[in-house]
Amino acid sequence: MKTSLKKMNLFLCLTGLLFGGCHTAQSTDTPSRSAEKATESSTSQTAQSSQHSQPQSEKTIAQSSVEKNAASAQEPEFNENNDPVLASMQSQSQKTPQQDSSSPDKSSVSQAAQPAPTRIVYPVTRSVQENGWYCGPAVMQMLLSHYGLEASQSNLAQELNTSSVTGTEYADLARVASVHVFGAEVQSDEQPGFRPWIGKTGSFSADEQSTFLRRLKRDMDSQDVLSAAVDVSVLYPSLNISAAHVVLINGIEVSPEGEIQKIRIEDPSYLIEYENEEEHWFDINLFLRAMDQCAEPGYIW
Repeated sequence: MKTSLKKMNLFLCLTGLLFGGCHTAQSTDTPSRSAEKATESSTSQTAQSSQHSQPQSEKTIAQSSVEKNAASAQEPEFNENNDPVLASMQSQSQKTPQQDSSSPDKSSVSQAAQPAPTRIVYPVTRSVQENGWYCGPAVMQMLLSHYGLEASQSNLAQELNTSSVTGTEYADLARVASVHVFGAEVQSDEQPGFRPWIGKTGSFSADEQSTFLRRLKRDMDSQDVLSAAVDVSVLYPSLNISAAHVVLINGIEVSPEGEIQKIRIEDPSYLIEYENEEEHWFDINLFLRAMDQCAEPGYIW
């Protein structure tokens, strides 16, 4: 899936910037993208018994023919209702459960199907970054394409102030996305637009993760896409590269209980070659860990 030549290119470009470095800023949190988003909203069949009749001991008759005739002359006429052996067998048979041919075989009755998870996906044309520090411009190119807008990576890099040393700032990602999609930078809490969240490495708390997931779910429900910074080594341990990297989030998988359990990304890195759809999907806990361990954590929403 990856070639040794590509790995060599990575280390020759610059350490930690092959995927696109992003400058760390102070931890901030901002209101939601629009006024409508401002308020944070908070499942063998019972085995058949075998018939068991008590074995009846075979009667051995050692009488002579004369004795048999004499005995038979004294015996009353045979009546099956008066025969104690037959009565005993009938009584035992009545106590033994019988198979009901009309009863359904429980092993053949399939269990009710469990509700399947729901996937929400907004397809975009994947952009591959044109150099080692253009992950930000490439993600912005994909984000804008979701809204029907086009822009070159080189032009976006100028608007984003992208640098080969510092990469792209999250505040610039939010600013440029707002200008292109909503027509202006965000100046107030009520104004629609994209907003950045910037954290500190290893301090992505449970509350902050919950807030991120809530914002992600709301953006997906409102047909918006967003981007997040991750640590490459967490998502792709086989690459053996630790670097801050920005990816586009364009899908989620939601459980029947309404919880996000997987996340779908488009990765702009030229080291990543998708061979099938499932390679776009990551377990949500793994993705949150990749965000937490990123050297420059952050996202725009």
